[in-house]
Amino acid sequence: KEGDYAELRELISLRELLATDDIRHKNRLYTQLSQLFPEHQAYQKRGFSIGMLAAMKHFGTLEKLIAAGPEGIHQLWKTLQIKNYGQKKAQALYTLARTSIGIKRNSEAAAHKLSTLITNYETNREELQEIEEKIQQLLEQLSEAQLLMTIKGIGPIIAGTFLSEIGDIRHYNSPKQIQKLAGYAITSKESGKTHGKERSSKMGRKLLKT
Repeated sequence: KEGDYAELRELISLRELLATDDIRHKNRLYTQLSQLFPEHQAYQKRGFSIGMLAAMKHFGTLEKLIAAGPEGIHQLWKTLQIKNYGQKKAQALYTLARTSIGIKRNSEAAAHKLSTLITNYETNREELQEIEEKIQQLLEQLSEAQLLMTIKGIGPIIAGTFLSEIGDIRHYNSPKQIQKLAGYAITSKESGKTHGKERSSKMGRKLLKT
């Protein structure tokens, strides 16, 4: 109930909530952009471009973005101090916007909706990053976390989640205790001479099992 493991459990729990919200915000924003500016996927194939989101949030509609031109887009990025977004990227975004087949809505309500969706997405992302940094800082104080992260493929989130679920590993006498806690203990139904098929238990902590 107290100490580093309790703190870690709270942080991991909050991260799970924020990660779920991140997917929700991402899907809502993707749906809206797919209607208004489907070419955004061509501008950056994976995820959302920081520069594109900043421009869409500021101008609100493709019409206003096109009216601003490459220079207006570039100036916005300079004002917001967004790194690695120069004139070439501004020209590329302008060209995509000008030839877009998206729904043309010169509407204040539509612009406000898009701005709100972008803000929610960005705010949640910032909070998620902040929590993950706190998790990493806490893991630096746990020697077992450092050992876990020497295993290939295990980073701070997996190590933190594992330790938040089991607590201090020194309280266990056998790996089977942790398997049982996760619901991976092998069980079978037996009745008299009948011996059922062995399978993993359905019990256990869901997050630890995951």
